[in-house]
Amino acid sequence: MPVREIKSTSHSLIVPPVFIALDKLDQEEYGLRSSYLVTHVIGPDANGSPTSHIRSLACFSQPGQATYLGTREAITPSQAKLGSRQLIANKLSPLLARLMQRLSNKSTAVRPKVIFSGIQPTGIPHLGNYVGALRQWVQLQHHEPKDTKLIYSIVDLHAITTPQSPEKLKQWKRESLAALLAVGIDPERSILFYQSSVCGYTLVMVGAYVELNSLFCRATHVPVGHDQQQHLEFARECVTNFNHAYGECLIQPKTITPPVHRVMSLSDPTSKMSKSHKLARSRILITDTPDEIRLKISSALTDSVHGISYDPALRPGISNLLSLFSIFDAEKRSPEQLAQAYSDTHPRLFKDMVSDAITLGLQGIRTRYTELIDGDTHYLDHVAAEGARKALQSAEETMGMVRTAVGL
Repeated sequence: MPVREIKSTSHSLIVPPVFIALDKLDQEEYGLRSSYLVTHVIGPDANGSPTSHIRSLACFSQPGQATYLGTREAITPSQAKLGSRQLIANKLSPLLARLMQRLSNKSTAVRPKVIFSGIQPTGIPHLGNYVGALRQWVQLQHHEPKDTKLIYSIVDLHAITTPQSPEKLKQWKRESLAALLAVGIDPERSILFYQSSVCGYTLVMVGAYVELNSLFCRATHVPVGHDQQQHLEFARECVTNFNHAYGECLIQPKTITPPVHRVMSLSDPTSKMSKSHKLARSRILITDTPDEIRLKISSALTDSVHGISYDPALRPGISNLLSLFSIFDAEKRSPEQLAQAYSDTHPRLFKDMVSDAITLGLQGIRTRYTELIDGDTHYLDHVAAEGARKALQSAEETMGMVRTAVGL
């Protein structure tokens, strides 16, 4: 057998050092194809440099960096350090494959990306929710590889951390589910569920922070707005402390930051758009009619300065309208480009143009939402139940690991 020695020393590293000693690399003798992460290789130079063997077998991702020393009689003293190059051992023996599989451990395997995010059921989303989160969720369905798992939750447990009317909460949950489907969330591509339907989220009382929910689905990435980043940092700190105490069990999620800035209130453009504002005209819902949109935009707070220019500090009202125009502009122009194109436009006419752009952009969403909320209620129930079933699998897997880690 060509294997002289296999060693593994355990360190506090993601990839432990793995040593392989070979006294030859033969292309015909062994027929197993496997893939392992190797840090050092020990080998002979009797029949040409080992680099040539590696090249002939196409074993390494960067074979030019591999240099072997030593002879067939003295293999062990000389080593070629390869860093953490990937060895494609397509001609190694089945025994070596089994041994290497044990040494490599699960931590060396490349895990598919898991993206998790959630939204509170506070009624129909407004433009701030759509631009800051929902639109990005839809885009992830198209831009992420097929093996990326997308998990989106309606976090009703989070909602009851403040007093809620049971009747209103039930209504808002259905409205939120219908809205997510209306904006383009595909239940065949994404897992969509109510937080309360998966018991794993209640076992450690994580309802207070949406970002902590990502731990139970083993999320690798979490899209968060600028004002939620501290919550994700708290979740990461929890992971660090738990793993330090019980071993590598939970995954630290990374941040996905939305590419656009916050959508501001129409009545107070120095504050972000919010459902908590007492004035309904301060926000545009994704289901607003064309007349409602036009009325809200026409009453939006601006200023008395002549012309149109983009300056969020000095002209927050006009700048907010330019940002909204840019979001729905068919030509994908930036706020600065729109300001230059319409610099001499009268504010009233400009507001009409903004209204038209938003109305056109939301038209399909509004139609789809009406069909869902007024149509067969069994479809929404089916989507929620199927999403809960899929989410429960991830939660149970994680809770099993946690129970084992803490000795339950």
